[in-house]
Amino acid sequence: MPNAKSAIYVTDGPEFFRTKTGRLLMLWSSYEKNSFGRDGYVETVARSKSGELKGPWEQLPPLVRNDSGHGMLFRSFAGQLMLVVHQPFLGAHAKLYEMEDLGDNLRVVQYRDDLTGPPLGPQQGQTPQ
Repeated sequence: MPNAKSAIYVTDGPEFFRTKTGRLLMLWSSYEKNSFGRDGYVETVARSKSGELKGPWEQLPPLVRNDSGHGMLFRSFAGQLMLVVHQPFLGAHAKLYEMEDLGDNLRVVQYRDDLTGPPLGPQQGQTPQ
């Protein structure tokens, strides 16, 4: 998981989201070392401890691995919170996930293969999600 102890990571494709309880989250993409020791692209999330943009920020576990990133939250016409990411990093396709707002974090409910097709398998040198 991206953190200050493992390396320096670039915050790529950030999006801010205010939860149902008012907590401020930032979705962002970066790299993490996988079990093969190679970098894999992930969609991750951080939470502002102060509830303000200035932070401080705490890193939470990634939402989606498997070479996925540049996520964006939106609500479906039925009101369901959704996350769209690209996968894989190169030759990307849009992948959709149903999400749940937990108040202090987000949770992936399910991958929606009925909307975007079957998930792509792990890229060479990556572990499955």
